[in-house]
Amino acid sequence: MKAYFIKMDELKDKFHDAIIGEKTGKLLNGLSKYSRLIIDEVEYCKFNRQETLLFFQLVDRVSIKETGSIVLLATKIFLNGRLYLMKKMPSSAISIGYGIRLSV
Repeated sequence: MKAYFIKMDELKDKFHDAIIGEKTGKLLNGLSKYSRLIIDEVEYCKFNRQETLLFFQLVDRVSIKETGSIVLLATKIFLNGRLYLMKKMPSSAISIGYGIRLSV
């Protein structure tokens, strides 16, 4: 199993660079080849329309592979405009957030 770890703001930057360089297909192929994609610091991150579409294309490509998965990690999440801090978990556990707010 191959895993790839990236912070959400770094992923956003990769999306931005791929859009400018017209290399979105290459980026999506590269990221979707991993068995597990771990995205950290999934807090409020403003995506433009193209970046949002790329994110969901990535999710789609990974979900098509029956062996692929995406893990979203966060310590803070924004829901309905309010900030929630996640409680610290024991070191043996992983804290997973599920509150990505994408602006289109």
